[in-house]
Amino acid sequence: MDFIVYITMEKRLNYLRHTNEIFACRKESLERVFADAKECDGLPYGIKNKFIQATLTFSAMNLNKLANWTWQFA
Repeated sequence: MDFIVYITMEKRLNYLRHTNEIFACRKESLERVFADAKECDGLPYGIKNKFIQATLTFSAMNLNKLANWTWQFA
């Protein structure tokens, strides 16, 4: 019985480690996207003040990522 509990705990710890690694990478990539939007696309005053421009900017960035992603798997 103890062995099964140990295996379950080990799987849970591995899942948490993997999740933490993914979250760290996600945080870096999201910060980079917002920094690019602020620098290149003229959003220094925040997304609330320029909602339409922000929506178009991030839509274009998402379409670009989608195009690159589909190109890799085609």
